[in-house]
Amino acid sequence: MREANLRKDPLTKEDFIAKRVNQKFAKPENRIKFYNSQANELRKERAFLDKHVHKNHMICKEIYVEGNDNIFDNMCNLTY
Repeated sequence: MREANLRKDPLTKEDFIAKRVNQKFAKPENRIKFYNSQANELRKERAFLDKHVHKNHMICKEIYVEGNDNIFDNMCNLTY
């Protein structure tokens, strides 16, 4: 019965006996470290794109004036 619950931790590759049916990691710390490292890798991959999107968002915020639907009227007032 205990043999069926033997699992391998994705982070440390150690074998452990799962106490729950849906348990994937030996310790909660391993789960946190595993998913944080995945999220950090994704952030590094998207950093180049996010930089340009953020810059464009800031430009649009500067151009847009509340209550004015035509943002192109305000573009001549920009200074770079």
